[in-house]
Amino acid sequence: MMKFRMNAPTSRALRLVAGAFLVAALGGGRASAADQADLPASFSEERYAGMKTSSPFALATAAVVKEEPNFARDMFLSGRANIGGREMVSITTQDKKTFTLIAGDPPVDGMSLLEVNPSPLVGKTTAVIKKGSDTATLQFNEMAIRAPAVLNVVPGQPRANLPNVNIPTAPRANNSRGTTGRPSRRIIRRPSS
Repeated sequence: MMKFRMNAPTSRALRLVAGAFLVAALGGGRASAADQADLPASFSEERYAGMKTSSPFALATAAVVKEEPNFARDMFLSGRANIGGREMVSITTQDKKTFTLIAGDPPVDGMSLLEVNPSPLVGKTTAVIKKGSDTATLQFNEMAIRAPAVLNVVPGQPRANLPNVNIPTAPRANNSRGTTGRPSRRIIRRPSS
């Protein structure tokens, strides 16, 4: 089969002829008065004014709520105790600073403990603290409660006395597989003929 290849001027001329044919076939882009009569009349702009303000196709976005500055925004409970009838809470900040508030004691950094709401569920105890005229309710940090324990091991230093946990292993069953765990092979010789 023979391939035919056009040069650039021939290709351009063919495109111009094809374009002129399409314009002539479609009426030059002008609609006649008869064609105009078949089209329905357009609606007024007022019909669509409500859609511009509250479109059903717009993405639903939550209203931005400005939070008031909260002195306890970065704090959470890290411990609670009742000693001699006095409530005591240990509070930790996000940057790992810890301090203790005791009910009835003078304020620490302007903060005092108002009340503790103990819960039998782990991590659900809350404490209400006050700084100036503002109050805040603190809870335990779930991530800190569920985080795995981290051992601080310094290379070259002896390890702390960790409990030695000896987990007994199950006794091995006596089987015919030997020590390798594979079944033994018997060699069966073919009878010679």
